[in-house]
Amino acid sequence: MSVIGYVSCMHISLKSALKYLHYLSQIEPLKQYLNRTAHLVYADRHKGVPTFQSYWKCGSADCVEHILKNCRAYCGKKNGKTNVHRNQVYELQRQHTREGYLAALEKMRRGFPVAAKYLDEHVDKSRVYLYELVKKGFTTHFHCTDNVAEVFNSVLT
Repeated sequence: MSVIGYVSCMHISLKSALKYLHYLSQIEPLKQYLNRTAHLVYADRHKGVPTFQSYWKCGSADCVEHILKNCRAYCGKKNGKTNVHRNQVYELQRQHTREGYLAALEKMRRGFPVAAKYLDEHVDKSRVYLYELVKKGFTTHFHCTDNVAEVFNSVLT
């Protein structure tokens, strides 16, 4: 099981000593991951992040899927269609430079001006966009969501 899987497993009640011992033997990779300063944990809410980070050395970032959901709510719908396209939001997030970000933002403005305004003005760039995360020394491994943890949580709960 991957490290992310064990993050979700923390919510499982341990029913036997054998399961508990197995769990303890598997937690070491998770602890190593969380104690690397270049790693990130993605979150959809900020309220638990400061407490969580007080125990570990890793950083945190905002989940792009949740940013997309908030952007869609902000933009509303026109003629029954959402005024933002998922691919453009991901394209904006994965730019390696500020210049690339600005070019992708300008492209988005041409088709989705309200979404572009929201993503530029209401999103904390230092917690979402790749060019900012890399500048701070984080290694994203091309992840930008908490989807894997969400999947494990839905299976385990």
